[in-house]
Amino acid sequence: MILRPLAAGTLLLCLATTSFAQDAPRHHKWYVEADVGKSTLDHDQGFTEIDDTSTSWALRVGYRFSRYFALEGAYLDLGSFSSTYETTNVRIEQKASYDGFLLNSRVYWPLARHFELNASAGLHYHERDSSYASNSGTAYNDNDSNGGFSFGVGVAVPVNDRFEIALDYVQYLELAVPTFDFSGNPNLNDPADLYSITLGARFMF
Repeated sequence: MILRPLAAGTLLLCLATTSFAQDAPRHHKWYVEADVGKSTLDHDQGFTEIDDTSTSWALRVGYRFSRYFALEGAYLDLGSFSSTYETTNVRIEQKASYDGFLLNSRVYWPLARHFELNASAGLHYHERDSSYASNSGTAYNDNDSNGGFSFGVGVAVPVNDRFEIALDYVQYLELAVPTFDFSGNPNLNDPADLYSITLGARFMF
């Protein structure tokens, strides 16, 4: 019989917490954010060795229209990646780095005063710098740009009215991965996806 009062008390506590989270006012709408983390490029072109992880970072400026919705723009550096093809007499190294801009929307789900979930969707535009070098002394460079969609989920911990800590997982779609033929002409394989997990500091004003 003790389970009934316990269940009722738990339900009331959840309702009170949700009500508090929904009713808590937000006095500061604008925010800036800096985050840094790890990125992984999901590609496999049959190379002997692929370094598909890197450090990524971003600078964001956003406006939170309500407790539940925000829009933001960001500059992104998604990292640098390399791949190697090696046989008995041939060694070829390719490198590619990605940076660009993001227009993003976030939907928030406040669960408590110091804890909220969010989901994001956006459009990103990036530039790709790539290079090719072989042990025969041949070397090439190429630059290209592309755009795509991004989707993510995150957790935010509001420390006070002006400062939050954010943890985000984002998938960036349609990043062009270059390969080079032996004439040095770049070719774009099927676009690859990139995943990043970042820890950020968000300041409201």
